[in-house]
Formats: sequence, structure tokens, C-alpha cells
Amino acid sequence: MSKKRVLIVDDEVNIRRILQVAFDREGWVAITAEDGHEALVALEKGRVDAVLTDVTMPGMSGYQLQESIAERWPDTPVVIMTAFGTIPQAVSAIRKGAFEYITKPFDLDQLKKVMTAAMDSASASARPARRTTSKGASGQAPSFVYRSAAMAAIDETIQQVADSRATVLITGESGTGKEVVAHRIHHLSPRVSSPFVAVSCAALPETLLESELFGYEKGAFTGADAPKAGRFEMANSGTLFLDEIGDIPMMTQIKLLRVLQERTFERLGATAPTKVDVRLVTATNRHLPSLVDAGEFRLDLMYRLRVVEIHLPAL
Repeated sequence: MSKKRVLIVDDEVNIRRILQVAFDREGWVAITAEDGHEALVALEKGRVDAVLTDVTMPGMSGYQLQESIAERWPDTPVVIMTAFGTIPQAVSAIRKGAFEYITKPFDLDQLKKVMTAAMDSASASARPARRTTSKGASGQAPSFVYRSAAMAAIDETIQQVADSRATVLITGESGTGKEVVAHRIHHLSPRVSSPFVAVSCAALPETLLESELFGYEKGAFTGADAPKAGRFEMANSGTLFLDEIGDIPMMTQIKLLRVLQERTFERLGATAPTKVDVRLVTATNRHLPSLVDAGEFRLDLMYRLRVVEIHLPAL
């Protein structure tokens, strides 16, 4: 089996050297480029399984490079390194096809996990076939009944994002149909033949929410007489819908952020991580930026949840 090939693009020679050594130790073939133009030349010369690029470089930015790669090599995943203050631009890059972003200064172990997930996504066995129709497993995806232009625009957005891996945040008042939207996204996606799992975060007390999401091992706590799979495992290869995401406690937010970043989690009481491939769709009737300002919700998690935001108007 041939080694995975990773292209590192950064105008700082020390960063390239550090990453090249780290990736070589993982058993990957790490090639480097000092700018976007040199990176495109490297891509033309031979196979690359994933690209890791900085944003700020002379001549061509990392975002421009990502757009060129998406156009010419659409199956090559791109991970973007960005400063924390430019996360909104990185989120925009994900909307345009980037696999993931990671903030500087980065943790090498976390970066390796992200790059592994990117390369896994590029393999033929891990990548679902792209859908050419909007029909679900039963032949027809659930549809809306509407007359307003606003809902027509929302339905168009749903159809545009369904085929991507981007996380979706659905906002709006209670009773406006947020779970219906989540179901429609799932049924129009390549994951339609896999599970759709829904969880109401507000309905579960803090002590139970973590075990419901991540599961637990036998003996993890009093009464845990047998291991139990969590909702992330149940939704593997499918879609997990977390309703009332604004109500989850801070410790659970940290663990949720890790799943989004690394595609792994640990059951309560487990000693080894579990890898998952889940498309996350969340919903809330609360204003997440206000919760961030109040110190009740993590800013980095909010950015990762709202790569695409769909706001449902009041009935």
C-alpha cells in the first residue's frame, strides 16, 4: 500500500520543516511549497492525498489556493491554518469546499488527527457517491408546503448544502419546523441510507446528556452494568440532529468541539477513542452570539456549528 502524500504550503520555512518532520514520523510522504503557485505546480506533478495551507502568503492567499484546488482537483481535501481572528473567513472557505480549518498556534497531535480525517475522506471507500437527484431512499425526499418567497429561498439553500459535509445551524422560534428542515437536509444528502438520529439537548439533564451523546463503558458509573453506545455512534455515517444546542453545558461544549475537530470521542470510562463520520445539524431558538457575549457558549464552537445558518421566519 502506497504511503499517503501530504502537501504543506507555508511561506515560513521553519513551519514547513516542523510539519514535514512531524508528518514523516506518521509514515506519510510530506512535500512542501512556499506559496500557492508552487503548490499548484506540485499538484500538477503527481498525486496528493491532502493539502495543508497557511492563509497569509505572498502572491496567492490560502483561500485563493483552496478555490483553485476545489476547481481543478475537487476530490483533494484542503485544511486551512488560520489565526483565531480570521475564523469567519475560514468558515467561508469551508462553505466553498475546504475540509477543515485549524487555528494557530496549533496542537500537533490535533493537527495530525485532522489531516488523517481529511485523507480518510478522500479515499474511495470513505467518500459516498455524489447524488445526482434529490430523491431519498424511499424515492422522494420530504418536501415543504409553502407560498412565501422566504421559504422558497430557504428550500433552495437546503438543496445547495445537503450534498456537502458542512455543519448547519437552524435558528428560529419554537414550532417553526427546525427538525423538518434537518430531516430534509438528511434525505437530500448522500447519507440518506444511513441513520438520522435526533436529540433534544434541553430535555436531558446535564448528568445524562454526556452519556447519551457519547455512550459509556461497563462500570463507568454506578448502574452502568453494560456498555452503551451513544448517539454519535448510532448516527455514524449518517446525520446527528442536536436540537436546542444553546442549552448544552460548557463541559459538553468542549467535548462536542473536539468531535468536530478530530472526528473522534471517548465513551465515559473508555481508554481509547472512537472514530465517527457524522454530519452534524443543530438547532436553537436562542441567539448564540448573545450567549457567547454572556460567557455561556464557546465562540469557537459557535463558528464550527454555523458554517451554514438557516433562519426560519416566524409562522
